Amino acid sequence: MKTKIYISRRFRKGSMLAFILVIGICLALLGFAMLQMGFGSRMNATLQTYVINARVAADAGLFQALYRMNIDYKNHVLPAEGTTGPINLDNSNGTYTYTISLKQDNVNPSLRIYQIDSAGSSVRKQRTVHSFCSMSSKFDYALFVTNNISMKGGAQVDGYDSRAGYYGVNGNSGLPVDIGSNTTHPSQGSGGQEGIVMMNDVTVVGNVAVGPGVSEDDMLDVISDEHANITGNKYSMLEPYTWGNIDIPTSFDTTLGAVNYGNDTKSLGVGGTLGIGQTFQCNSIRLGQGAVLEIYGDVQLYITGDFSMITDAVLAIKSHDTLGNPIQSSLTLYVNGIFNSTNSNLLNNETMLPSNFVIYGPGDTQRTWDIGTNGDFYGVVYAPNVDMIIRNDGDIYGALASRSAELKNSGNLHYDLALADQGQFPAGYVIERWWEEAN
Repeated sequence: MKTKIYISRRFRKGSMLAFILVIGICLALLGFAMLQMGFGSRMNATLQTYVINARVAADAGLFQALYRMNIDYKNHVLPAEGTTGPINLDNSNGTYTYTISLKQDNVNPSLRIYQIDSAGSSVRKQRTVHSFCSMSSKFDYALFVTNNISMKGGAQVDGYDSRAGYYGVNGNSGLPVDIGSNTTHPSQGSGGQEGIVMMNDVTVVGNVAVGPGVSEDDMLDVISDEHANITGNKYSMLEPYTWGNIDIPTSFDTTLGAVNYGNDTKSLGVGGTLGIGQTFQCNSIRLGQGAVLEIYGDVQLYITGDFSMITDAVLAIKSHDTLGNPIQSSLTLYVNGIFNSTNSNLLNNETMLPSNFVIYGPGDTQRTWDIGTNGDFYGVVYAPNVDMIIRNDGDIYGALASRSAELKNSGNLHYDLALADQGQFPAGYVIERWWEEAN
């Protein structure tokens, strides 16, 4: 006999209400948990924003300190030590405080090492960064320009160290170097205004740098090297290269006016026929056909106008005096106007040390220099506003820095690593080492 169990409607109704209540409680708990998670995420995001703001502020303080150090350098004073801040960071709730202190003192001010400590704060978060800074050289690169580099096919760029001897002696050759440009725009072929163009069989033993923000894909357009060989890396700089000061002499042993002669030999410096002393100023120099200008001793020559060599002229930096005794002459040449030495002329640095022949272009006006020499060139050129054309029949030993550079010859460029000596050609303070303090 089957037993039938009847469940009252009231009991069924009560059970449903309890079930709905349980479901409601579960949903409420789930919603509360989600609210907690959302609130926690928002709090964490807010805290991370404070952390990021603090780090940005610390970096801003570091670069502000470096900027102030270079302002002091341009004004020919040592960096001001001490603490500055707190300073509000624009468009942010962050502040920064930085301290500049001398870390290592040397007799030569250009060789001093400074430490920058920069603390950034945002609400209750703080980040601190540190760095060591030292003086950079005007010739950290074998070749550097603001805009365009154009290199003829077959040329090679590599390095050696004159402190170890001449190029190629005892394996002193083929050292890696850096060349670069501040440009971020695509190349436009030979003679273009932007980019780096390397013709067939150009070899760069080392790295090639371009301006900040160039992606790997865009690098293919900025550096045209399809048939060239770059042994190192192609990279985008973190910040543009900054040109250093060119300090023109302010007092002179002799003022010459305009120098214009040909088919004759004259000299400057020790026992010079044009002038005796170390520091000279003149309005212009024109070496006519067959003219020879010899440099004895350490000479600085500031030309307010142009320097030109017409045909078969010679500028000689002597390695022996008039009696045949060995000497180490040098010439620092400041040309405010145009430099032109083409047509079988000779720039003859007999010492074969690039640092003994320095050509500066201090002028603010954009100019074109046409530099040529009937043989190897040992020297350096530093001319920020000059579009430079090189027509060398031999190799170049030294470094080149200008607004643009077009190397028309197929000769090689051998960078002298000794030129990176900060004390010899100071250009401005740079960060050598950086680290963040764990807060």
